[in-house]
Amino acid sequence: MDAAVERKAKIRKAGGGFVVEENVDAVKWPHECVVCGAAPMLTDDINLARKMKNVGQVRTQVKGIPYCETCFKKVKATRRLDMVVYILALVFGIPLGLFFTSFSANTPGTQFVCCGLLMVAGIGIAWLVFYLIIRFPVKSIFKDKFVEETVTASLNEITRLDGSQGFNVSISITRPEYAGKFNDLNEVEPEVPV
Repeated sequence: MDAAVERKAKIRKAGGGFVVEENVDAVKWPHECVVCGAAPMLTDDINLARKMKNVGQVRTQVKGIPYCETCFKKVKATRRLDMVVYILALVFGIPLGLFFTSFSANTPGTQFVCCGLLMVAGIGIAWLVFYLIIRFPVKSIFKDKFVEETVTASLNEITRLDGSQGFNVSISITRPEYAGKFNDLNEVEPEVPV
């Protein structure tokens, strides 16, 4: 009677990805690099946090995503490049938004909401500019130094049938061969047509 019961993640297919309904820490990953299929040397975690209405701050992790050393370095380099673009977009986008707002503030009847939208527009324009002048050329010139994330995850707030609040974790795997192996290993429930 002392036999340990193995916890199993309850996962279903949804859209092009997977939804983990229960036991996200019990998700199993095929023993190969998620990017190239080579033998994995290390693992990575995706930390998720979200403030939910009736629950407060919810934090969870998608643990143990396997990478080979080469692909992990490329994924980390892509994350750093994306962070540079985001920081530059904020640093230059906020003043650009303020510049737009100063023009509209001189117009009678300008709403506060309009000013907020102009701030968002300034940040969006700055992000697009830095994406086009930094991220796109750098990734094009140094193709072998960067690789896009193959596994992404998000924390979603849901309302259950009984009306209670909860959450689930959506996992997207862009490499079809790996997604198939993940599906088989975790005995994923098939997608239910709506």
